[in-house]
Amino acid sequence: TKWIQLNRGDEGIFSLFEKCRALLNDGGLFIMEPQNWKSYKKNARICETTKAHYQSIQFKPHEFKEWLLSEKGGFKSCHMLFPPRATPGFSRTIFVFTK
Repeated sequence: TKWIQLNRGDEGIFSLFEKCRALLNDGGLFIMEPQNWKSYKKNARICETTKAHYQSIQFKPHEFKEWLLSEKGGFKSCHMLFPPRATPGFSRTIFVFTK
């Protein structure tokens, strides 16, 4: 999700979510591992495009779940998978959304 937003902005992430929903049958699963906002900042200065998109992002990763479960997002439920604590550098929660 980070690289999509840094390269395509909020429009890119909304487009991804909408395409994933459209491609899934009812009961289908969308699995997502969003990066935290702090991670975006570390990579925002790679080029002018990513810097500009970083500065314009309004839809933050902590808002993804709520939006995907809203009427606009179109998903019915979400289960979260938590990584083992013994895995350094991979402590992000994995979200499993059901259409």
